[in-house]
Amino acid sequence: MSFTNPDETFFATLIQETDELDAARLLIESKRAFGGKLAYSPFTVYSTIDTGNSFANYPEIRVENIETPELLRYCLFGSKVHACSLAEEAAREIKRTFIWIDPICLLLRPPFELLLQPPIKAAFRPVHIANIGQPADAPLNDYWKIIYRHTGNRISTFSLTSFVDNKTILPYFNTHCFSLDPAMEICSTWVRALQETIIDEELAQHLTSTPNRIFLFQAVLSGVILSKLTEDEIHILRADYSYPYHLQKDIPNEKKALRLEDLTCLVYEDKSPHPDDITDLQVGESLSAWLRAHIKK
Repeated sequence: MSFTNPDETFFATLIQETDELDAARLLIESKRAFGGKLAYSPFTVYSTIDTGNSFANYPEIRVENIETPELLRYCLFGSKVHACSLAEEAAREIKRTFIWIDPICLLLRPPFELLLQPPIKAAFRPVHIANIGQPADAPLNDYWKIIYRHTGNRISTFSLTSFVDNKTILPYFNTHCFSLDPAMEICSTWVRALQETIIDEELAQHLTSTPNRIFLFQAVLSGVILSKLTEDEIHILRADYSYPYHLQKDIPNEKKALRLEDLTCLVYEDKSPHPDDITDLQVGESLSAWLRAHIKK
């Protein structure tokens, strides 16, 4: 299946807290303003809370209220995994590229690198910080052995470098923003593999570690991707995608963005993207005016 037409995309995100309503609206406005041909492509907002009329003025937006399956509630990001699976199924039914983007992101340029062209089946960034990542030059640790056991036991022959701390690790992917071919059923497999992993008694001893517990969902996804795709089918997005502005002070100078306009997808998390609060990036006059007009102070 080939996805090269901007009209054949399906965006999705997830809202779980009231504070995320404003963030999601800002994301949608940024997509409209800077998304180019993708500006008004269909966008589903999955939500575990009542969104009221928050998106009534956005005809391209569909809101779907969801309830997280009980077993996935044991995982901090279980609702996100569930929402990704639902979005993948919806995208598969209408044969569109599935693009996920978290609400604490902004699109500042057309994200055309998310459009998949053969033989590419998925586009991801490596994690920002290695954290629980398996060092590429070390024997596989017990935590990752369990992950791989539930995701097909396909150990990678290639490695990635975490963006901020420059660690060489086995493939371990960030999930702020990514795209995939829904026909590969990566997210539905992700749900099943995560549920199996959660109930693995051997895993329990490793979940006393907070990072292991928090990032279990990403570790399982990484194992699933390796089980489904070859290295040639995975596109590693440029650093201007999922750029971790919330970690700006920790990013090595040679990797650090200098201008906000140079970024395609900005991740800001708990750091304000209002130009009055941005002191470590240059913001051009036009973008500054747009941000001021759309962000509440």
